[in-house]
Amino acid sequence: MVATKNQQSFCTYACLEFYYLWWLEDGQSCYLETHNFRNVAYYEKYGFKTMEIGLLPGTNTEHFAMLREAK
Repeated sequence: MVATKNQQSFCTYACLEFYYLWWLEDGQSCYLETHNFRNVAYYEKYGFKTMEIGLLPGTNTEHFAMLREAK
């Protein structure tokens, strides 16, 4: 989990870029979850697609399940 103050920062970008390239090289799909709608567009830039939107149990907090399929 990435601390709120570091979300969409260079540190987050660097970590995502590292793993993203690793997954590409290995031909694997990648799954992630976010509870912040602002992050959805950010992850879509990397080829992730929203697979499901739901609510966290017992809350009104939206939950986005995203997948980047192997190519």
